[in-house]
Amino acid sequence: MSSYAQARMTISSIFLFNGALMGAWATRIPEIKSTFAVDEGTLGLLLLVVAVGAILSFPFAGKWLDSKGAANVSYWISLIYAPTLFILAIMPNLPCLAVALFVFGAAHGAMDVAMNAWGAELEKQMAKPIMSSFHAMFSMGAGLGAASSYLAMQFSLSLSMHFLAVSILFAAPAISLAYKFRSETVKPRVTHDAQKAKAYGLPHKALILTGLVALCSAMGEGAVADWSAVFLVEISQLSKSTAALGYVYFSIAMVTLRLLGDYIVARLGSAKTVQLSGLTSAIGVFFVIVGSSLPLQLLGFAFMGAGYAIVIPQAFARAANDPSISPGAGIASIATFGYGGTLIGPVIIGWIAQLSSLIYSFMLLGAMALFIALASNAVHPVIKREQLNKRKQVAFE
Repeated sequence: MSSYAQARMTISSIFLFNGALMGAWATRIPEIKSTFAVDEGTLGLLLLVVAVGAILSFPFAGKWLDSKGAANVSYWISLIYAPTLFILAIMPNLPCLAVALFVFGAAHGAMDVAMNAWGAELEKQMAKPIMSSFHAMFSMGAGLGAASSYLAMQFSLSLSMHFLAVSILFAAPAISLAYKFRSETVKPRVTHDAQKAKAYGLPHKALILTGLVALCSAMGEGAVADWSAVFLVEISQLSKSTAALGYVYFSIAMVTLRLLGDYIVARLGSAKTVQLSGLTSAIGVFFVIVGSSLPLQLLGFAFMGAGYAIVIPQAFARAANDPSISPGAGIASIATFGYGGTLIGPVIIGWIAQLSSLIYSFMLLGAMALFIALASNAVHPVIKREQLNKRKQVAFE
């Protein structure tokens, strides 16, 4: 197996690992909510703790990978991230849970920056678009994590045993594969703009609109992850185990589109693909809100997954190829908007639900999906024409 193939397999396993932990956590939120007897507003605050941990980790992870290399940092963060899910399940009270959620969020956020930077490095080395396939592995992991929740509840498995099993099952292969690359310290080009972007965690001026597109997509993805089960339990009056299927369908659709994403972008271009993605997400939100039966609502979650699938990978690809900033800095800054939105979105959903209803919360997601369609030109790559043509040619091979 070539070094490229080994690196790609390793990065894919890390994306899968990261997604699995998030998927397992997201679909057990209703149980945690009932265990600690918290309302939507308090749950929103707990999710805010996860968001704060992740956002604070972005600039530090960016600086770390600049000094040690993305492959090296990905390995060490994997070791830190692995036990955090299990720790959530054994917290005895609400304050301890909040601390554990902060650590979980910080590890998740640092992993996002490191694995995307490593993926961007490999994409350039291979001279072909592969970022969408990596994000497909994240979605596949999230779907498997959600499915594990369904099975765990069907067999009355305790939360701690469930989270321990998921952590070991997905962390072991990722860490063992990444071990070989732990000494790699390939450092990206660092400019003054790159250093500034990492210091403040904000996108370079050329990437602000790209960041907003990523924010809207990630907020929708995060909201579905954390609130789809709650929506189906409280609004549609379904059982907790059945409600987990909403995120499963969402993840299956997202995996499918991300596996096809590189081909679709090569045919339609980044901007057109993202425009259609925004419209598809908006249709999905409509089905979820007005759906009078479970099949229609599951179709809506599938449309949302298909719509959000390619947006974030294209935002990262746009950032990694910006001529005015290094790839690592661009990815770290977009992550502040993008994956920050994944974690802040559920908080906003909770606050709106507390003031009104989850239905109005999901209506906000529909409006943001339409914004993605309107601002789709923001992800159009700014790279030399001959480089773009080379990428398209390789994509068809």
